[in-house]
Amino acid sequence: MNGQLLIKQLKRCTNSCYCTHNCAKQLSANFSTKNSNNNNNINRGLFQQNNINKENNGGINFSSAAPAIKLSSPKIITTNVSCSSCKSVEPNPPPILSVQQPIQPLQSAQPKPVVSFYKRNLPSHLVEFSSDEGKKLFREALANGHMEGYFSLAEQFVSQSDPAFCGLATLAMVLNALKIDPNRLWKGPWRWFAEDMLDCCIPIESVKKRGITFTEFSCLSKCNGANIKPYRGDESDINQFRNSIIEASSKQGIHLVMSYSRKVLGQTGSGHYSPIGGYHKERDLALVLDVARFKYSPHWVPVEVLWESMKALDNETNRPRGYYLISKNPSYEPSFCRIKNTLSWSSVADQFLKGFPTLLAENNPSDYRDVIETLFKTLPPETPYVLCAYSHELHKQLMIGDKDHDSLYNDINSGNFNLNNSSCCIDTCDDINHQHNNDNSNNNLNVNNNEENNDKKVNKWEKFFDQITKNSLAFKVINQLIEDGRIKWKVNHQHNQHGTSQEICHDYPTQLATFMFLAFPSHVYSRLSTTVRDKLAEIRNLDGLNANVIAEIMKVREEMFLVGRSACECSPEDQIGCGSQKS
Repeated sequence: MNGQLLIKQLKRCTNSCYCTHNCAKQLSANFSTKNSNNNNNINRGLFQQNNINKENNGGINFSSAAPAIKLSSPKIITTNVSCSSCKSVEPNPPPILSVQQPIQPLQSAQPKPVVSFYKRNLPSHLVEFSSDEGKKLFREALANGHMEGYFSLAEQFVSQSDPAFCGLATLAMVLNALKIDPNRLWKGPWRWFAEDMLDCCIPIESVKKRGITFTEFSCLSKCNGANIKPYRGDESDINQFRNSIIEASSKQGIHLVMSYSRKVLGQTGSGHYSPIGGYHKERDLALVLDVARFKYSPHWVPVEVLWESMKALDNETNRPRGYYLISKNPSYEPSFCRIKNTLSWSSVADQFLKGFPTLLAENNPSDYRDVIETLFKTLPPETPYVLCAYSHELHKQLMIGDKDHDSLYNDINSGNFNLNNSSCCIDTCDDINHQHNNDNSNNNLNVNNNEENNDKKVNKWEKFFDQITKNSLAFKVINQLIEDGRIKWKVNHQHNQHGTSQEICHDYPTQLATFMFLAFPSHVYSRLSTTVRDKLAEIRNLDGLNANVIAEIMKVREEMFLVGRSACECSPEDQIGCGSQKS
């Protein structure tokens, strides 16, 4: 009897309800005497597999490996049945348990279906760009000269690659439309702006979690080569907003970007960034080039509705949103082409930014305070000289003539003077006369709470650092680390002919340290854990500071961020790879 015949007879025999065990044993014994040990092992496996198949198909497995099942109130069935294969009669068959309530098989948990969407319908008061009406509006606006900014934006129109990247996608689109050279590689030999390259102010991982704030967008624009004029919703009016739209729509080389609330437009979602591509004068409509093209296509929106959407508060900062006018900074490329031994932020950044990220990666600190402590212990020795030169130059500019706050703010944002660049060409602080009042030298940590009542008597120099003292979380953290002895910090150096230590630029040393900490680009911390990076981003947030302080921090951050990425550091034959990290 071969193995196949054995299986056939087993199948016939096991069709009876009770003689399977005896018949199978007999057939198996007979077969085992006629075959070799190898064949016996093979066919025993076939026999066991047959029992398994019977069990899986709802039959009963009588093998000893089958687990015992305890059933309540069984009903015994006894029937004389003969087996056609073995010709035997079993008058007393083994009891078969009939279960009155069948056992329910276990149900595997079904995964919940993924909720997905394909686009959204525009509210009725908005006009889709590709509709017949939208095309008509485009032709009329083009004829009136209010679509000049559209074409350079359309050439670079992108969709945001992440739901939280509307700000980054908008900025990359505008920077490329303005033909700004990033001076660093994108992919292969090509220099180009992409979302994941815009990390000089905030880590990309943080952007994925919460997006970017109004101030952070300004920072990113400046440190990537753009001039930007920010206008918050509570600092402007609808007429100025409309005039800004007309300006950006009627000339090339300038673009308007909005930070607005979708809810006010009747759309789903909350805060959003997108550029304005044109203006229809007769119907007072602006063309929003929505970078979330997977959700809404470009559409025309009434200017009054757009204005209201900017006045909504940002949940992250509890301040209104707004808009920006962005253009190319003509001094972007040469602004950091300096002699290496000049005293500038670049000289500090060039030494510090290259080694500090590696040091952090080796130590892998798990607490943000350890990061800050390591930072101050790693600062190059010329740092006090740089801060000395910087503080004197800043004081001179802040105390100029009769320039009021608004005039100074306009000068800073228009690029009429650069507060930090002018301090880059001195070797020491010996010949600088500190002409302002030094009576406040002991007030670097404590600010009079009644200062607000004497605003008119407080000069701009004090106001500048008062902003950092009162409104920067970073100042509180650094000040506490100094008090705890974890940071030893003084803005001093030996500079007289006798070699004695003399403290200089000592009015606000902790505030200067805080300013420097805020100015360091966020990619310095790129190798830290996400938790630590998020905490540092929270501490370094600029939204509580006024426009003067923010503008100055971003100018210094730009210079430090771009050091080592300069086209002027590349030899002519290396221009294609300019900006790439040298091995």
